[in-house]
Amino acid sequence: MNQNQESNITQLNNSHTRAYHQSQQIVKKRKAYLKKRMMLIVGVGMLLLTILAVPTLNNYMKAHDLREERQLASDELKLVKGYQEDLQYYIKQLNDEQYVAKLARNEYYVTGEGEIVFNLPDEHIPDYQRVIQQHKEDRHLLRHPEDATEPQSE
Repeated sequence: MNQNQESNITQLNNSHTRAYHQSQQIVKKRKAYLKKRMMLIVGVGMLLLTILAVPTLNNYMKAHDLREERQLASDELKLVKGYQEDLQYYIKQLNDEQYVAKLARNEYYVTGEGEIVFNLPDEHIPDYQRVIQQHKEDRHLLRHPEDATEPQSE
């Protein structure tokens, strides 16, 4: 039907229609109230969820950092135990008189009767010093992995 034309329908204005329209208004107001109430409940729920989620997230991040720190400490412990085993080996070697004599000849140029020492230039690093040097490098790389560089190929 075209809106320009007048409607032939008239509204009844009796007690029944007034009661019906009044009940419709009450239902409409009730729905609006329930909608506002639901929005308030959802808002409060979201606020509580946020309040509870932030500390949980912070705790998760701290736990993650502690796991990384524990892994680093575990790796360092393995490294130190290996170093300790190497040092125990060299302690046993130092209890051997033949090893001490060999070490004194190689490192300190101690000679026996009738021996002559020839000093030849070389870059020989004794085993025990190499272990100490390697341990220091390993600990440094464990603590500062960004310092690790790959060997350059020529």
